[in-house]
Amino acid sequence: MTQVVYPETENSNEVKIFSGDEQIKVDSVDVWKMATTNFY
Repeated sequence: MTQVVYPETENSNEVKIFSGDEQIKVDSVDVWKMATTNFY
């Protein structure tokens, strides 16, 4: 499952993973810097 996220401030640099009340196991997470987008 994925979700597109657009950082709003320069310090928007956290990754949070949650599943409600269910337990999950995360084996790997890949992160990368996002390019600036055009505001219309």
